[in-house]
Amino acid sequence: MHLIGRLGALVLGLIGAVIGLVVNFAYSAFHDIARWAGDTHMDSTHGFIGFFVLVAGIIGSLIAPVAPSAAAVLLLIAGIGIIFIVKWFALIITPFFLVAAVLAYLDRPQRAVA
Repeated sequence: MHLIGRLGALVLGLIGAVIGLVVNFAYSAFHDIARWAGDTHMDSTHGFIGFFVLVAGIIGSLIAPVAPSAAAVLLLIAGIGIIFIVKWFALIITPFFLVAAVLAYLDRPQRAVA
């Protein structure tokens, strides 16, 4: 299972990142257009912060085959961090990152007990 879990983390992380980039862009664009149209009740978006959180998810998924523990941490940060950026739309993205983090964590090399 050493390679299957890491490759699963890679694939799921990249799928979540692509979906996340689309959702983050659409969420920010919708809010910016509404604000430009004069709606003062819209909350502020954090498009750049969301982008950098998703970049952390991309990096985490790309390093999953070589460093699964670090990848699990980055994927977990991306999965939890995106919740604060896109609110309820994170229900689409977060499961990909969290499952990828679990796969990477479970597939890390076991240390020998002395």
